[in-house]
Amino acid sequence: MKQRDVRLHRLFAAARTTAPADEASSMPGYLKGRVLAHWRAGVRVDETGRRLVRMCRAALVGATIVMLVSIAWSFSTHEPENDIALANYELRDALSTDVMMP
Repeated sequence: MKQRDVRLHRLFAAARTTAPADEASSMPGYLKGRVLAHWRAGVRVDETGRRLVRMCRAALVGATIVMLVSIAWSFSTHEPENDIALANYELRDALSTDVMMP
């Protein structure tokens, strides 16, 4: 049995137990059909949610692929710096922090 049918039968069972026993009568067929039709019409909202979840999942997978490709590309194009360039960077960094300090 489908999950939504199980919930519906539980709802009907709860309604039968809370209803007064002396006034309880069976539900007319047309009313039961209308209630079921109205209840199942609400399921379409879940379909929209499922589409949204699928779209977000696809976006997450796409973003992950782009991230992994960019990381791989950054490692493949990285050229090691020579010692002079590294020393110049450290000198410029030291000078800029000295200028900023009062």
